[in-house]
Order: sequence, then structure tokens, then C-alpha cells
Amino acid sequence: MYDIYDGEKLIATLYADVAAELIGTTTRSIYTAASGGYLLKRRYSIVPVADVCFTKSITQELCEDWDKTRLEILHKGRARA
Repeated sequence: MYDIYDGEKLIATLYADVAAELIGTTTRSIYTAASGGYLLKRRYSIVPVADVCFTKSITQELCEDWDKTRLEILHKGRARA
């Protein structure tokens, strides 16, 4: 889920495919804008909404740590490419 902003105004919280259709772009562009902090069409900000961990076997803290580590790895991989 992603918060979609038009400037400073929150438009909606949507799944990537629905947001892409609303903005008139691709789902991949939604993911890229959200992970890199880019504006889409020089207007829309895409902000990932914190996911809730839906399992009883690990804690929310572990889920947050995993997500932080995963994003760091992805960012470092992109920086070297």
C-alpha cells in the first residue's frame, strides 16, 4: 500500500496497480518513485505505508529490521550498477 500525494495533499492510500492506473503510469514507476523518493509527472509523491507483519512466529520489530536491511541492500546494489 502506498500513500499518494498531489503536492502536499494526500489523495489516497492505494495498492501500486491502482495508484498506477489513477496517475496514468506503470506499476514499476510507482515502485521506483516510492523507493527513490522521486516525483511522478513532476507532481505526485509516492510514500510506502508501513506494512503490518501478519505472522505469529516473528515480532513486528524483526519485520521492521528485515525491511530496513532489505532496502539498504537494494539501495547499495543500485548504487553500484
